[in-house]
Amino acid sequence: MVAELADADNYKAIYKPLKPQQYASPFVEKYVCEALFLMGESEYGSERLKKRFQPMAYNKMHSTLFEGGVMVEMDTAEVLQTMYGVVVVLLFLYNMFVDCIL
Repeated sequence: MVAELADADNYKAIYKPLKPQQYASPFVEKYVCEALFLMGESEYGSERLKKRFQPMAYNKMHSTLFEGGVMVEMDTAEVLQTMYGVVVVLLFLYNMFVDCIL
């Protein structure tokens, strides 16, 4: 979907096996969620973003995203920018900052 290699006619066939798979790294998850939005599955894409990134974003022990105890570069916040725009990214970063200093 992201690389425009699949036609819209194939979206259902791609979505069904993609939905239960949740093994991607935070960086690769950006492309999974972007594909979901492009397929018209924005409700599930939003749900998946929240489920995947919210625990990391509001974790008071870390100032960046992490996966399995390993820190991830902050450019993973691009996921949020791509899906929701700059305002959400700024709120996300602000909340992380406030949570870390309080």
